[in-house]
Amino acid sequence: FSALICRNTVFITILTCSLLALIAKPVIGIFFTPKFYPALIPFYINLPRTVALGIARVLGGNFQGTGKPEYGTIMAFVSFALTLILDLMLIPHWGITGAAIATTIANTISVGLGLYIFIKNSKIKLNEMLLVRWDEVKNYRQLANRILRR
Repeated sequence: FSALICRNTVFITILTCSLLALIAKPVIGIFFTPKFYPALIPFYINLPRTVALGIARVLGGNFQGTGKPEYGTIMAFVSFALTLILDLMLIPHWGITGAAIATTIANTISVGLGLYIFIKNSKIKLNEMLLVRWDEVKNYRQLANRILRR
């Protein structure tokens, strides 16, 4: 069940992040003026982190539900420690962009560790965790068609 939830979370999050990436600049230009365009760089850098955080939530829930909450704690600690170290290295040189890079790297590595632990213990393949199946995509398409018909 966790693999199903994870791959669908990844799919929906990637679609949402892609849409946000496409509309971010015009939205900032309309609502905040072009003076705020430099904020787009950290925003774009954080989009992969958003996907990683979705995976982390699923893995954390799985670890809690299977009686292995220590794995979620390990993931959180790795993320915290890497964020702290990378923030200290990158923020003085690159400011908010450095912070975005630091958190994206830290969260992605933490999720990689969580996926490794999950796969090792469950024997489920990585592609089953991350790649949505064609029949699931067809279900999304049918759902979208139903919504649009209303």
